[in-house]
Formats: sequence, structure tokens, C-alpha cells
Amino acid sequence: MNGLKLKILNDEYAMHQLPPDGKIPKDVFKADFYSITRTDDELSIIAEARIPIKSNKVETDYSCMKLIGEFEVLTTGIWASITTILADAGISVLAVTTYNTDYFLVKTVQLDKAVAAFKENGFLFV
Repeated sequence: MNGLKLKILNDEYAMHQLPPDGKIPKDVFKADFYSITRTDDELSIIAEARIPIKSNKVETDYSCMKLIGEFEVLTTGIWASITTILADAGISVLAVTTYNTDYFLVKTVQLDKAVAAFKENGFLFV
């Protein structure tokens, strides 16, 4: 997995939990990055922390990294590499996978530690 490229997104992020029929604020859809997941028992929104969202629970102070490049859906080993590096560094991670690429969030206070761990393992930052 050496040589994989990561980009740190500029904004601070928060993860919100709402009831399954919760209202998604229109400002969420204006952001460059957000993730919305609805299940039968909750609605989860990851969005820029500056966006006001009335939620049951919220976790704040996340930084987001983007894996640069498009990868085939069936590519194996990328997430194992990322999560192993972060686990070995004692850092928890929130994963967001899209069709083209992957994003993941770490607590902002651990961002420098995460960057150092990735660099030690041959990842590059753009």
C-alpha cells in the first residue's frame, strides 16, 4: 500500500444522530463533503461542524481525510491497511466509502499523530 495519497479536508466535522424521520437541514446539501445514512432506527449525518443540526447526539471535533484516486469496488486491502495503521497508533476512525473513493475521520486532536503514522507507512499527502 506504499505510495497511496491522502488529502486532509479543510473543515472541522461533526457526526449527528437523529431519529429515522429526522429533518436534514438544507445547508448540509450545500457543503463540499457530507454523508447521510438512514436506517430503520436512526439517521446519521456527518457534516461540517458549523452547520446547525438539531440532533439527539453529536460527536464533534473531527478532521476528514480523503484517499486520492478512484479504486475498483472490489479492490482489497486498502481499508485493512488504513485501519491497521490507525489502530496501531491508538486512533479510532469513522469510515465513509463512496463508489469512487474513501474518506475517513479522526478526532482532530489526533490528526498530527495519524499523519505521522501514515507517513511512516509510506503514505503521501497532497
